[in-house]
Amino acid sequence: MWALVSTALNYFAGLGLALLLNKDCVRGKAIWRAFPVLAYAIPGFITLLAFKFMFSYGGPVNQIIVAHGGGAVGFLDLDAKWTARLIGLLVNCWISTPQIMLLATGILSNRDASLYEAARIDGAGHMQQFRKLTLPFVLFSTMPVLIGQFIGNFNNFGIFYFLRGGLYMDGYFLASDTDLLINWLYNLSIDNNYYCIGAAISLIIFFITSAISLVVYIKSPSYREEDTFQ
Repeated sequence: MWALVSTALNYFAGLGLALLLNKDCVRGKAIWRAFPVLAYAIPGFITLLAFKFMFSYGGPVNQIIVAHGGGAVGFLDLDAKWTARLIGLLVNCWISTPQIMLLATGILSNRDASLYEAARIDGAGHMQQFRKLTLPFVLFSTMPVLIGQFIGNFNNFGIFYFLRGGLYMDGYFLASDTDLLINWLYNLSIDNNYYCIGAAISLIIFFITSAISLVVYIKSPSYREEDTFQ
């Protein structure tokens, strides 16, 4: 669930930004593009530690809540299951979206404008143009990158390690409710010396990711419809 949701969120957020910044009505495009690039240029672990501080009990988010008469919220506390998961998704989106935006911006610059003009003449709306023209064209070029993003998110060790690492909860074996398989593997092998179980889990991760990657790529337009987009 984490790999699918985070990959889809990052991809469509980056594509949406690229489409927005390709609009003729947007002024100062170079300046607007610089903000996501700056977020991408900062090392990921620094960004994660900064967000961990922001959502901590003494961080600026809780300071604003307390200043307006509310009580401090444990966004990343032991009982903050879905809140912590949502923060992880959004922080991962903040880190990963600029890469997709830059990639999609370059691809969209090579679109055939005559196809969109013909679609408008035939009465196709903006959503139909996106579904039938833009999305297939971008997916054809970015499917290998999208698969790489999925594998990266499946094995995204840093997100919850820096945001909420070191928590062991009742009902979990040396893990918490936000640990991914790769975090559990680290807890087992590095922190608790369960190297045999860790090796087995690493093989399971390899089989899952390789099978999904192979099936998705074979069924993707990048493999099946190569002649259509050339």
